[in-house]
Amino acid sequence: MKIFPETLLLFFLFSVFPSLKAQPAEGMESLHWSECDTVVVSSAQIRLPAIVTTPKGEVKNFPVCVLLGGSGPTDKDGTLGPTKFLRDLAQGLAERGIASVRYDKRTAVYGVRTAEVSNGRLDYDTEVCEDALAALKLMKEMFPESGEKIWIVGHSLGAMLAPRVVAQSGGQAKGLVALAAPARNFQETLRSQIDYVGSQQGMTQMQKDAYVQQLLAGLPKKYLELDEEYKAVATAKGLSVPMLFLQGENDYQVTTGDALLWQFALTAKPNARIIILPKLNHLFAPSEKMAQPTDYVAKENKIAAEVLDIIAKFVL
Repeated sequence: MKIFPETLLLFFLFSVFPSLKAQPAEGMESLHWSECDTVVVSSAQIRLPAIVTTPKGEVKNFPVCVLLGGSGPTDKDGTLGPTKFLRDLAQGLAERGIASVRYDKRTAVYGVRTAEVSNGRLDYDTEVCEDALAALKLMKEMFPESGEKIWIVGHSLGAMLAPRVVAQSGGQAKGLVALAAPARNFQETLRSQIDYVGSQQGMTQMQKDAYVQQLLAGLPKKYLELDEEYKAVATAKGLSVPMLFLQGENDYQVTTGDALLWQFALTAKPNARIIILPKLNHLFAPSEKMAQPTDYVAKENKIAAEVLDIIAKFVL
């Protein structure tokens, strides 16, 4: 049995090496950025292949973002069909003067052995947070000039957990950017997704409920327990760092309703900004109507330049 059934990808959509320097790998650079693909994010026995993308130019103390993908065994590029969301995000930010690190998630590298290599645990911390903190530490060592300018930037599940990572960082993270961040927990969000997709396919409510239960049965008990325990909105309310939440209007996986929940909860925080962007889907690509699951595999979805501009302006 798979730990992460393929359908859960609807929601997805990552020992430090102190002496490592970011150098462009062959064929991995443009006029505006360079990439190093020999980086490894590691802690204990965990080893996750990573890519560091840096802007070209004279500035050396550029901000650095730790990029967090969504649920499921997401690779370092955030690959879904022909789309590579995290790669495009990293390179787009580098063109705007911001460096980043992205890496294969633990579930992508270790698969069904993930719990085994994680001391028997499989939950949000072993899936996302522990490795995000290891990546943050690595970036502080690789880029000491940027040590006070490291941001957590998450997408979907990674966005929901971005406040948890910042809270666990002990003040090491400058701020967070959350792209399509669920304000509700995973189980509620999954039910909402299946309700939408099931209705499109003519499923009855009983069939949709049974399907949700089937999917949840594939997840470990500890995973679901932490999902019920973790309150993303309350965690964000307790943070003092700058926070940016972006939401596509035509995203059915994480909805504008989630964005409004964030907005209501954080309205009193002057350092928090919530923006709903019209005619964008879950991958922040143009979409004239509410997205369908096939939209993400039938064609390449490129992040709108507007989104990259907003993130860069906020971070810089």
